[in-house]
Amino acid sequence: MGNAKTRLRPGGYVSKVIKIIGSVLSILCLGAIVLLSLKRNVSIPDFVVGADKGAHLIAYTALSFLFFISFCYPVCRRFFKRNILAFLSAAMLSFVVGYAIELCQPAFGRAFELYDLFADGIGSVAGSLLGFFCVFFICLIERHRHHV
Repeated sequence: MGNAKTRLRPGGYVSKVIKIIGSVLSILCLGAIVLLSLKRNVSIPDFVVGADKGAHLIAYTALSFLFFISFCYPVCRRFFKRNILAFLSAAMLSFVVGYAIELCQPAFGRAFELYDLFADGIGSVAGSLLGFFCVFFICLIERHRHHV
């Protein structure tokens, strides 16, 4: 099975498992967003702040976070340089998904709303940032564990 350094390297199985889990969850999240966005009369739970816009923010934060997990390169060495493309890709892809859904909604009896698009964009950036810093801190913890 190898030592810890072998398992945690970018091509190691821990990294691959994390990316696979992120990919599967991002596909499920994307499917749920598409389904709920195109369905009529979706009720938003009372605990979601801002109702509809809050739901958009939460949904696209989750989607962008999962996209980042799927795209990232989880290694401390040159972390920022290696993951800036993953950050930008996750944010842009989730925003483009939101924009495409907003464009399709009139065909399903729903309205295009610019404020929904703003919430999608804010959630896309927030999710990518969250993913970026979560993976960065996990890398730092792993690095510290191996040096102690």
